[in-house]
Parts: sequence; structure tokens; C-alpha cells
Amino acid sequence: MQYEENILIENISDFPNHPYKVIEDEKMQELVSSIKKNGVLNPVIVRKKKNS
Repeated sequence: MQYEENILIENISDFPNHPYKVIEDEKMQELVSSIKKNGVLNPVIVRKKKNS
């Protein structure tokens, strides 16, 4: 089942000790160029916090 909803970015926070870091390098620029050209191919997945 797919469910789509627009969420304000201010309402999204990472989880403690998450392994992903944003690094402004050549690979990031390739990703930015790809998104500009092709759009987002894999949408972001978020889930509601238990206490929300």
C-alpha cells in the first residue's frame, strides 16, 4: 500500500545515531544534476514518531 503526503521539511528530524551524512562533494553534485534532469526517482520515506 502506498500513501503519499506532503510534509513541511521543518517537521522532519533525523533519528539518533543515524548513519547518513550529507557531504558536499562531487557525488552530491552528480545527485543534484540527476534530480534536476530526471526528477526524484526514489522518494524519501519518513515515519511518524511514536510520541507524536
